[in-house]
Amino acid sequence: MHHHITKLKQNCLVYMQHLQNIKRSIFAFLLCIPTSLLALILFLLLFYNGFTVFYLHIPFPSNPQPEPANFSQENLAKNSFKKLPASVMYAVKEDTPPVILKTLLPLLQNPAITMIPINHSVVFKPNKTQGYEAVKRMLRSADNLKRFSTRVREFFGNHGCKDTHAEKWFKGLKKGNVSPGEVSLGQNMSNLLRLALLYKFGGIYMDTDVIVLKRFTKLRNVIGAQTLDLETRNWSRLNNAVLIFDKKHPLLFKFIEEFALTFDGNKWGHNGPYLVSRVVSRVNGRPEFNFTVLPPSAFYPVNWSRIRNFFRGPRDKVHSSWLHKKLEQIKSESFAVHLWNKQSREIKVESGSIINYIMLDCCVFCNSSSSSL
Repeated sequence: MHHHITKLKQNCLVYMQHLQNIKRSIFAFLLCIPTSLLALILFLLLFYNGFTVFYLHIPFPSNPQPEPANFSQENLAKNSFKKLPASVMYAVKEDTPPVILKTLLPLLQNPAITMIPINHSVVFKPNKTQGYEAVKRMLRSADNLKRFSTRVREFFGNHGCKDTHAEKWFKGLKKGNVSPGEVSLGQNMSNLLRLALLYKFGGIYMDTDVIVLKRFTKLRNVIGAQTLDLETRNWSRLNNAVLIFDKKHPLLFKFIEEFALTFDGNKWGHNGPYLVSRVVSRVNGRPEFNFTVLPPSAFYPVNWSRIRNFFRGPRDKVHSSWLHKKLEQIKSESFAVHLWNKQSREIKVESGSIINYIMLDCCVFCNSSSSSL
């Protein structure tokens, strides 16, 4: 009996020693592998693990037979354009809306822009399969989009845009008669939704990358210019990141009409900033359209190509002086600052920068401030 126990202990010791030798061999092998190759192997393992965890297969119903459609970026140096992204809508019904002080906000005109011909080929000769699949991906895909897509379907389905071109356009899109193009369909739906919701309810629309500096209570039926012409000082491009309009305003109706009749999903900005610029250039000066174009300093005190300057702290005395003067100009002339998120989302806010001062001085959520800004 004692002999068997001793033999068993010896076998265990041999087995443990064998395991230790295997471990040493494995570690020796790993140490021989170059660090870069080892890092690559680990990265591939992590990537495979993440893919298997987060991959979702979402079945789609078979394609129905489509039916035919049923309807015929730089500011001046001192004041001074491709998924958005992200947008927010504030719809407010006002029985007695305040009146804008037009003496402080002059109308900027742009008579030089010519009319853009209606592109019927985009509307009537789309890739129907591509259009239908794009709508399905947007409206029936991941769980985090279900609430948004449900609200979109409800709005267009419950006569939210009744008697407007938006209703007809959306029906054509669902049937596959409108090509969504290469630009994100979500982006173009955002361009249309802001117009349709404002037309139905009235109120204020803002992109989520807009910081409010002052109350909008004195603003009514306004749109902001993004850039000015260097010679004429008239606006050369408008932007749709901030829109303030009454319910059923005729300019909004024209915007929606332009969207449906000239929609092009392959040109970034065609259905957004360029759209509002085209329409305003046509109706400018007509008495039935009562609206005001605000100068770039109102909402766009910096153009997208120079937004980095707003995140930088002072480099020297000259730069510090420029920052101070620009900040004072914003305090005096701006209602909000558009941050151009596509260009600025990775930029760090440096101490002493314009954005740093704005963040410290403004209560972004309650639209009031701790000082005089």
